[in-house]
Amino acid sequence: MKHRLTHGAGWLALLACGAALFAPLPVLASTCNIDFTQPQQRIDGFGASTAWYIGLARNASPQDRQTILDTLLSPTLGIGLSIVRNRIPPSIEPSQGNFDWTQDGDAVWFMQQAQAYGVNRFISAPWTPPIWMKQTPDPNAYVELKPGMWQAFADFLSSYVLQYKARFGIDIYGVSLQNEPDWNPQTYECGEWDANEIHDFLLANLMPTFSNNAVPAKLTVPDGYEFHEDLVVPSLSDPLTRDRVDIVAAHAYYDPGTPFTLTTQYGKPIWITEHSSSNANDSSITDGINWAQVYAHYLSQRNVNAYCFWWLVGPGSGQSALIDRFSDGTIQYNKRLYTLGNFSRFVRPGAVRVAADYNPATGIYVSAFQSGADFVVVAINSNGQDTAQAFSVNGFTGSAMTPHRTSASENLAPLGAVSVSSGQFTATLLASSVTTFVGQSTPFAVVSAAAYTKPALATEEWASAFGTGLATGTTIDTSFPTTLAGVQVVVTDSASVQRPAPLYFVSPTQVDFLVPAGTALGPASITLSNGSSSFVSLMNVATVAPGIFSANADGTGAPSAFVIPTSADGINGQPLPVYQCGTTPGSCTPAALDLGPSGSTLTLVLYGTGFRGRSSPANVTCNMGGLSVPVAFVGAQPSDIGLDQVNVVLPRSLAGSGNVNVSLVVDGQTSNTVTINIQ
Repeated sequence: MKHRLTHGAGWLALLACGAALFAPLPVLASTCNIDFTQPQQRIDGFGASTAWYIGLARNASPQDRQTILDTLLSPTLGIGLSIVRNRIPPSIEPSQGNFDWTQDGDAVWFMQQAQAYGVNRFISAPWTPPIWMKQTPDPNAYVELKPGMWQAFADFLSSYVLQYKARFGIDIYGVSLQNEPDWNPQTYECGEWDANEIHDFLLANLMPTFSNNAVPAKLTVPDGYEFHEDLVVPSLSDPLTRDRVDIVAAHAYYDPGTPFTLTTQYGKPIWITEHSSSNANDSSITDGINWAQVYAHYLSQRNVNAYCFWWLVGPGSGQSALIDRFSDGTIQYNKRLYTLGNFSRFVRPGAVRVAADYNPATGIYVSAFQSGADFVVVAINSNGQDTAQAFSVNGFTGSAMTPHRTSASENLAPLGAVSVSSGQFTATLLASSVTTFVGQSTPFAVVSAAAYTKPALATEEWASAFGTGLATGTTIDTSFPTTLAGVQVVVTDSASVQRPAPLYFVSPTQVDFLVPAGTALGPASITLSNGSSSFVSLMNVATVAPGIFSANADGTGAPSAFVIPTSADGINGQPLPVYQCGTTPGSCTPAALDLGPSGSTLTLVLYGTGFRGRSSPANVTCNMGGLSVPVAFVGAQPSDIGLDQVNVVLPRSLAGSGNVNVSLVVDGQTSNTVTINIQ
């Protein structure tokens, strides 16, 4: 919920408004040094919440409704939010075992709209459990669950995730057990949990329930009112629960400035899942600049991986919403919306923050990111006068950057390109503005060699680097040397350890390499050298990053896989390919598969990379034709380096389905989608 902005020492200056000064010429500031070869933390996204008021968008006129959706969700027309946070209504289960799935229509509508914009990170939390579970049957009572209700509550959360997928086609990315378990608001829904209870509930109830029911959602805990890790320390300290603390979530209504020591030690992402202020509403650029400094502070000084504001759309009370729709139908697009967009439109999920001088001059705040092929610099000028800011950008070899500015009269307005020479450029930062500079360097992208996507890579996963001028010739070597045709790839991990990568294939436009064993989790830089040139890119190293190899070597279509028929008496037949190919590259299509007579089975054997590090086979499922199918085997393929394997028995209920989409969910991470054909 919203609260007045309160912070630890040093925050008064951050949110203070400076006096406006007239200056005929820009003030010259010290050079801001940015190093795109020094990764800091992965960025998972930006978002806000549907709780209670998203109906204000749904019930607007068709034109206003579309404008609201475009402004919030489009990465070209608006600010491109990538996370949507939701309240789990307690009325979904009004009495034990009785469910009413009509209670959340506005949030379901918005999530379905968001999916059309490519959003797939939906996180949800109950503000209160169903009231029949509580010691006091009052949604606003700050009390614990009744004795013996923990399992019923775990079943409730499991049902929510599974039913939203089955009924509404919504994949819940993460779920919390309680919004602000450490806060007694007295006037709205709440529930009480302490740190030890959170640990015990995870261990005894929620973890086994999610495992038994194949619930794919991540656990986002503790979702506390204050920005610290105290409520999750017992869960991180216990190896039995540590792996299922997927995201350390916190709100930022009070920040004591204490470090997230265990969170960092165990490589857990930190998400701010709610933040706002009950100070008087202010739609001006003054408020937008104040909030921009807050966004930048948490990204660059507190190293958060995701930031979510409070309401997407609100009724105009306090600084609580990005967009306000008042009782007379008037819609107000606040400047804090657009200054958040200076980050969220250009810094996409999977981006990496890089080293930059955060405060190179009085009133100037800078953060920098690599987002896919984009090199992004966000510069805030909180001063009352224009400032000429010099930038030195190591690791950027492009010749120009395009500014996008939010000011009193502009909303993410594109401006003329700024020339970059030898990694240096100077730009005038307008008084009271936020400017995002975006440039492209020499193309060099690193993706999974199976999935051809780049959210993350895992240790011992095959990766492909794409660019131009990477090598002088084309060579394959199945002995996997660390130097091949003069090309070397070195991975520098988050612990600053450098390791040469085994190579399989090099060409002028593509180099295939294995992420070295032992690479630490977190951001890493990849340096490719060929004797005359070197290229640098960034990637995130995760425990798992599943990819399925496809027959056309593009991450889609028929998998590079086969099936094994087994008769009713247990005799295996000859393996059969699941694809058929023509004579030209890219011509492979799914071959028709016959499930065989009753009593027989057909086992699909998929090959991939990036999932040998799964926590448990129980945490691996195969999405197949809308079904969540357990796997019979998952692990490293013993004879080939970096190759992983999954065996799954095809359900007979899919007979006659024709083309069926297949993907893997490994510890909550979803692979690319391939296609098989079942007669």
